[in-house]
Amino acid sequence: SDRDEKIRTPANIKDTNKPDSKRQKSVAPKTPPPPPANSSSLNLPSDLFFLPFLLLSSKAMAEPPRSLPPKREVFAWNPVVGADFYIIEISKSQDFQNPLIVEKVPIEQFLWIPPEKVIYYWRVAAGQKSGRMGLFSPPAARDLTLNRASPQDLEKVQSKKELLPESNTLVTAPIPPPPLQRKEDQSPPKKEKKPTVLPPETVETESNPPTLTVRREPPMKSETEFAFFFAFVPEYNSWVQKKGSLNSKLEGWAAIATDLRLNMPHQEKGRSLIHAILSSSDWVRAEKADLPFQDDFSDWQGQLKYVYIPSKKNWTYGLVAHHSGYLMRVALEKVTWRQWNGFGASIGHLQTWKENTTWDSSITLIGASKLWLAEWSNQLDFSFPTWGMKLVAGPRFKIQYLKGEELGTSTRGQLGLQLGFEW
Repeated sequence: SDRDEKIRTPANIKDTNKPDSKRQKSVAPKTPPPPPANSSSLNLPSDLFFLPFLLLSSKAMAEPPRSLPPKREVFAWNPVVGADFYIIEISKSQDFQNPLIVEKVPIEQFLWIPPEKVIYYWRVAAGQKSGRMGLFSPPAARDLTLNRASPQDLEKVQSKKELLPESNTLVTAPIPPPPLQRKEDQSPPKKEKKPTVLPPETVETESNPPTLTVRREPPMKSETEFAFFFAFVPEYNSWVQKKGSLNSKLEGWAAIATDLRLNMPHQEKGRSLIHAILSSSDWVRAEKADLPFQDDFSDWQGQLKYVYIPSKKNWTYGLVAHHSGYLMRVALEKVTWRQWNGFGASIGHLQTWKENTTWDSSITLIGASKLWLAEWSNQLDFSFPTWGMKLVAGPRFKIQYLKGEELGTSTRGQLGLQLGFEW
C-alpha cells in the first residue's frame, strides 16, 4: 500500500548514529532559567532560621530607643554605738557653704540621684534624741565623671564624735561604694596611704574585678571625755531651833553657789559623773528680838558626789561625801557654827523631752554622829549645742533637812536660776 511504501522509502529512514540536534534538544533535561538580578528569592531551609531575628531587628528599628532610669548613688558609713540618727551633707565644694543635700536619716545608708556627673563631697555626723550631736567626719569625695571609684573614696576616713554621756565616744567612718569594673586598658587603682593618726586597717584589692574589703577596728575598752559645768544658783537658808521654851530663827542667802561636773563616758557601760558643789551663805537674824546679841556671820559647805548612770537607762546611783556645819546655841542670846562631815548615798531618775530638755531628780541621805541629812534635788536643763559646747539653763531647787539632839532642826532651801556651759 501507499503507507507501506512511505515507510520503506530510504529517505524516510534515519540513521540513529548521526547526531540529531532536534532529538538531542528534546531529550536534554530542562534547567530553570536563573532568576533575574532584581528578583528576591528565599532559601527556605536556611532563611527560616534567621526569620525571628529579622523580625526582632525590624521591630527594634521601628520602636524608639528607651531611656535608662537614673542611677542612684549609695552613701554608706560605719554604724555608731548609741546613735539614734545621722546627718549627711552633700556639696560641690569642700567647705560645705552651700550644701545640695542636708538630710536626717535613721540608718547607716543614704540613696541619692545626682543631678549631674561631677565631683561631690559628703560628710556625716551622728546624733541622739537628747540633742547631743557629734562632729562631722572629714569630707569624702565622690567622683562621678570616672568609670570607677575615685581614689579618694578608697581612703577610709574617721573622726571621733562626742555624744551623750550614756554612750561611748562615737566614731563614724564613711564607707566608699565598691568601684565599678574597669576597662582592660586601664591600670588598677593604687593603694592610698592611710593617715598615721587612724588605727591600722587593711584594704585589699584584687586585679579583676577590684573589690574593697574593710576590716573593722576592735572596740575601745574605755575612753574619757571631760565636760565641765559651772552654775551660779542663789540659795536661801533657814535655821529654826525649838527646844523647850526657846524659839530662835536665822535666815541666810548664798552669795556663791557653784557646781563643777566631770563627765566620764565608758565604752558600752554607761557613764560616770563627779559633782563638786561649793556654796557660801551669809546668816542674818530673822527677828532681832530672839537673839539680840547675835552677830551676823558666814559659813560654807561642800559636797563631793560620784554618780554612775548605766547605759541606756534612766536611773542613777551615787555615793556622797558631805562637809557642812550646823548652828548650835551656846547661850540664851547667841548661837555658834559647828562643822561636821558625813557620808551617804543617792538615787535619782533622768527624764528627757524633745531631745534637748532633761529633768534630773535625786534623793540623797547623809548620816553622821547624832546627825542625819535628807536632800531632794531637782534640776531642769535646756541644751543648745553650738560649736561643740552645751549651754545649760534652767531652774533648780534643793531642800536639806538636818536634825540632831543638840541643834534642833535646820532647813536649807536652794531655789534659783542656773546658767552654765559644758564642753
